[in-house]
Amino acid sequence: MAVGSNLGPIPKAAFQVSIGMVFGLAVVAVVVRCFVLRVYIHKKKIQIDDGILFLATGLLISAIVILYQKTIAPGFYLGGFPLYNGQLDEIPDSMVQKSLDFHKWTVAVLMITWLSVCSIKFFFLAFFWKLVDRLPAWKIHWWIVFFFNVVTTIFGVLVFYVSCPHWDIKMYVWFSHKVQSLVLREE
Repeated sequence: MAVGSNLGPIPKAAFQVSIGMVFGLAVVAVVVRCFVLRVYIHKKKIQIDDGILFLATGLLISAIVILYQKTIAPGFYLGGFPLYNGQLDEIPDSMVQKSLDFHKWTVAVLMITWLSVCSIKFFFLAFFWKLVDRLPAWKIHWWIVFFFNVVTTIFGVLVFYVSCPHWDIKMYVWFSHKVQSLVLREE
């Protein structure tokens, strides 16, 4: 068994299976919506809202691939390493590099996942545009919601970078200063 696989509230295998099942359900829902309902039953062409849904699905697939390939194993390893080895007086260099790589890939997964979620919001907006395009009062509301979603999408992507802008060993120094300032503020 790998280091950290069963440490913490969720075992690694259970985490992978639960994420995989929810991901599979999302992909099945997209296939049913776009191909079965739209193309085979209603005999309609693929439209802009379907394209946005395909974009969201592609983003979700890429986030899940990165999650499984680059972040799950290092996350459980880094989370369980201190518990597995007892108290550490010094952090090994290999652990520092794994932590830096884990930070980069985790931020990538979070950004891509956020873009996938926001793409679903834009999918619903494109779908509702067809319903409100002849109602002027509702079109104003639609545009307000559209611009709000654009702002939240941009903010949601940038917040992962702004919260920790360092991608090298400076990340630890930056983080330790933030923790120290919070502790001093509390005292």
